[in-house]
Amino acid sequence: MFKIYRSSAGAGKTFTLAKEYIKIVLQLHLYDEEFQPNYFQHVLAVTFTNLATSEMKDRILEQLKTFSQKPDPSEEGMLDAIVKDFKGMDESIVLNRIYSRSKTVHQRILHGYSNFSVSTIDAFSQKIAQAFKRDLNFPFNYELVLNGDELIEDATYILMDKLGQKEHENLTEALEVFSIKKAEEGTSWNILPQIKQFGRVLFDEDQRKIIEKLGVNPKTNNKMSIEDYTHLAKKLRKVIYEELQEEKDIKLEDFKEEMSAVGVPVESLGRFVAGYAKKFEGKIGDNDVTPNATAQKVFDGTDGSVLTTKANYKKSPAQYDLALPIYQNRVQDLLTLVQKATLIKNVYDKIYLIITAEVLKQEMGALKEEQGVVHISEIGENINKIVESSPVPYLYERLGERYRHILIDEFQDTSKTQWHNLIPLVAHALSMYQGECLVVGDAKQSIYRWRGGKPEMLVALPSLPTAKGTALEEEEYTLTASADPQNLDTNWRSYENVIDFNNTLYKYIDEAYKNELLSKFYQDVYQKSNKNIGGQVRVSVCQKVGAKDTVVEQNLEKIVNTINTLVTENKFQLKDIAILVRFNKDGSQIAEKLVKEGMEVISSESLLVSSAPSVQFLVQMIRLLVTRADKILFMNITRFLMGHFQDIKNERWKTINAEPETVKGDEYIRLGDKVEQCESHKQFEAFLDAEFGVNISISGLRRKSLYDLIELLIRVFKLNQRVTEQSYQVKFLDFILEYSENNGNSAQEFLQKWEMKKSSLSISTPENTNAVRILSIHKSKGLEFPVVILPFADWSTIPKKGETKWFDWENNDIIPELNAVQLGVNSKLEGTPFEEEYHEECNDTYIDAINMLYVATTRAEKYLHIICTEEAKVNKKGEKAQTKDTVAVPILNYINATQPTELPTDEIDEVLFNEYQFYEGVTEGKGVEEEEEEKEVVNIIHTDNTDQLKLKSGTYEQGEQEVSFLDILEAQESGILVHKAFEKIKYKDDVHDAVRNLEVNGFISSTEKGDYIQKLFDVVQHPELEAYFDEKSGYEVLNESEIVTPSKYEMQQVTVDRPDRLLIRQNEAVILDYKTGSYEKDHEKQIQRYGAELRKMGYTAITLKLVYTENLYIKNVTL
Repeated sequence: MFKIYRSSAGAGKTFTLAKEYIKIVLQLHLYDEEFQPNYFQHVLAVTFTNLATSEMKDRILEQLKTFSQKPDPSEEGMLDAIVKDFKGMDESIVLNRIYSRSKTVHQRILHGYSNFSVSTIDAFSQKIAQAFKRDLNFPFNYELVLNGDELIEDATYILMDKLGQKEHENLTEALEVFSIKKAEEGTSWNILPQIKQFGRVLFDEDQRKIIEKLGVNPKTNNKMSIEDYTHLAKKLRKVIYEELQEEKDIKLEDFKEEMSAVGVPVESLGRFVAGYAKKFEGKIGDNDVTPNATAQKVFDGTDGSVLTTKANYKKSPAQYDLALPIYQNRVQDLLTLVQKATLIKNVYDKIYLIITAEVLKQEMGALKEEQGVVHISEIGENINKIVESSPVPYLYERLGERYRHILIDEFQDTSKTQWHNLIPLVAHALSMYQGECLVVGDAKQSIYRWRGGKPEMLVALPSLPTAKGTALEEEEYTLTASADPQNLDTNWRSYENVIDFNNTLYKYIDEAYKNELLSKFYQDVYQKSNKNIGGQVRVSVCQKVGAKDTVVEQNLEKIVNTINTLVTENKFQLKDIAILVRFNKDGSQIAEKLVKEGMEVISSESLLVSSAPSVQFLVQMIRLLVTRADKILFMNITRFLMGHFQDIKNERWKTINAEPETVKGDEYIRLGDKVEQCESHKQFEAFLDAEFGVNISISGLRRKSLYDLIELLIRVFKLNQRVTEQSYQVKFLDFILEYSENNGNSAQEFLQKWEMKKSSLSISTPENTNAVRILSIHKSKGLEFPVVILPFADWSTIPKKGETKWFDWENNDIIPELNAVQLGVNSKLEGTPFEEEYHEECNDTYIDAINMLYVATTRAEKYLHIICTEEAKVNKKGEKAQTKDTVAVPILNYINATQPTELPTDEIDEVLFNEYQFYEGVTEGKGVEEEEEEKEVVNIIHTDNTDQLKLKSGTYEQGEQEVSFLDILEAQESGILVHKAFEKIKYKDDVHDAVRNLEVNGFISSTEKGDYIQKLFDVVQHPELEAYFDEKSGYEVLNESEIVTPSKYEMQQVTVDRPDRLLIRQNEAVILDYKTGSYEKDHEKQIQRYGAELRKMGYTAITLKLVYTENLYIKNVTL
């Protein structure tokens, strides 16, 4: 059976999926002797996100554990639901099977957890890819990349590095022209953002298939070079500004002459009719010739009255009737010609981006091959190529035998590729095992179209319109024959009035706007209520005169007032309240405002690791290690420390939004003067010691691994006393550890990585914190809150200005050299081959905007407050300007249609808010809960084990010594690192590689390389030593090799000596032993012992030299 659960918000989609999974694995229809405890291995449940996967696994295990404890069905909702699903069976039998089998299955899942197949579709695809690497053309040991930003960044910089090079003159010229064109258009000449944006499109499921067509001339089937594209650009310029311009001018003149010939010169037409015709004058493509209302009226007209005023028409009706078809035909011809020219001009404007895009595509391909990486999007795509071309995909031969049930959650967010890759498994399970498969989804909550989500597929099920023309098409019969569509029609989340508001609002939108696809999504929008009576909905409408940004402050103040009312009058707590925003910038503004008002806030920005002041300080300290004396950096560090140590004294870590005390006035000036005097790192070290009692050595810190460096800084500066930031510090340490394991300990490279990751690396949301939640609508999906405030509910329902899209343009006769092109999504596509796709994009944008509103308004349990904006500007006739193309429009129209209770108008800084309440009565929260006993905060202790732990960086080679961090710190000037470098030097040509090894492994910074190279060359080129570092000398070189001397006594250990450098040639042996500091008698005894052992080994000519590297003194020792 193929169950298709279509539902609405709060209807229990996840509950249903978990329930169906448990029913399948418990096999309640089978007798005990037929029951298979390991049957869970035959079930695959697919979710949309990693979080959803984790929650689903936890929910299934928790329910099985609960069922094994034999609860009463009346007290356990899922148990009651499962029992009711088996109405034809004796209830006691069903319950006994559930109780006994739940315990067994729970234990079997825990013991065979790797076979507990609940995963994201990407994780499932990854398993397939690992098993069929060769078939999918992936490297044997490929590395999976989830985020393509780093690949894009690297490929972009490789591309930019080519600019100015002689062999890449054409690329340089193309990008120069592109930059100049952007500057001429009044936009930024910086093309990097557009290049990177194109890189992101390469991971877009739909557009990537179009972009792959770039680079080949469809006419000749030959590869397009940069020279070919440049030649094409010049050709297009000539077509636009010479050929089409001339053709347009001739047609326009003919039009005017014909109009004059019938006695109706263009100048005598109605003002707006003549004005539209005038748009065709001048440079072709400069004016927007999209037909306005007047022009459309003329095009549709049947007599000459549409060309002029009533009075003029009455004077000469015959002349105007003769002029009408001339106007209609000639202007229509001009319109078609100009639209063609505009299209070519748009392509011409993007031709240099196409050149860049093609080069970037090649660079990314080369980079992935070089690094052996595969992006997650490529896995699904490569599987898809096999699945869609093979009636029985061999990739699934083994999996088809394993999985007899496929369960898919959030189907509306599933992409075409993802669904197509699952169809063979679903069809196989249905036909071969008569297994139960199901999908759960809600097309109204599809807000991930930009990730490839296609809610139309859910609406169409069990039909497979997207599979037409592929090998999957024949599976439609299997799905249709087994289909069992069901609707989850009860809202278990919200209170009655909130449910009613959403029912009526979206029913109104569906009926009022007559959008065919939207109607399919919202046909089952009406939901039954649960037992929760009450609930309240309010709408505040800001009366805007002028630009939107002129009322932002008043809207923020409105949010503050609303929260204060909810807390003081309605008895809600801050943690009951969620503020949902369409754009992150709005969330940032709201968070900043609430913090200023003294409210606790949890937002996506506040959860970023980079938002913690202590983490910002740690990053500044890392930056300090790789820069020369930077007084601005010195001052930033000083400012933090001044506030930080003051906060420690005041124990100011009781709130989650605490920031360090700010340094002001005379104290700021005093510190500034002292920092100004710090001309070097040494002077800044002395300043920190004198001002804060912190004694650190910057050059010593450089020699630590990144992880140990941060541990040290947290301990030395007492950062762990900032208890509300400990989770941020731990997450930062985790990130550093992961980075170091994969990339080494280069501080400079880490900072580059941090710049890329700091905007996304977050901690988990703190539990039981009494704070307002601010989150995006996307992140709120699947969540619920007692109170939802939806401010700035006026996002656009049309494609945003400047939005672009790649279009398939195969077999075109306008520019046949191109079969793919990027164009702006705007009205200029009217009348072009892309008109239909433009209308589809507009339609999709509108539906996505309404879906976004639906997701937001259905998160509320008890109280929903919408704040939107309408135009309040009044014209001379006293008419209010029309609010256009935002989600506020259907909300305002709904208010006018339903006439809710009007409350007194609220005025904030001379801006009015019209207030509406939809239901009677007051909705209240639970009030202030009894405060939990304050838990003692457990500080994270960062211990110092540098004197006990040894860290060896890089690959351990024979004789290479481990270096203690404590030794490094205590011997900044002692030459230990010079000694370590000599371990890697056989001949003088190895000096540069040895120093590079120190840098790569984090022992020295790039600024110190030159000093170390010089020190090493001073030794290897010393007259007394030069022969011993000459590759042509004939010596066999043994660095740090052991000389093992057996003991005279059987029970004693052997003696092991390790001279620094041993050179052997026939019967000759030379020992060089490097020393720091000054000469000591023990040094001489040590090297003599080495020589004595060599003599016993048969070497007759032995030379012993002590090399003091600091003052470059060579001591010859006799044996």
